[in-house]
Amino acid sequence: MLLSPANILRKTMKLIIISVLLVGLAVLLLALRLIVKGDKNPQSSHIEDSKALKKRGIGCANKQMAELATRQNLADRIADDPQ
Repeated sequence: MLLSPANILRKTMKLIIISVLLVGLAVLLLALRLIVKGDKNPQSSHIEDSKALKKRGIGCANKQMAELATRQNLADRIADDPQ
């Protein structure tokens, strides 16, 4: 079999079309699953809503930083600044 530029292009286009169709089918099936299942209350992925992390005392970093900022005076915050 001779590998001419036209043959290579034809095979490449065939592969691209098949790939696009497979990805499109996967997206369509995922969308149908969402529509049919109709999950009204999806699980939250926020750290504060995780029981296991609460048990370990792990919380949201932004909230922890805000709490620290309200507890420290300005001189302490300047001394702790890594810059």
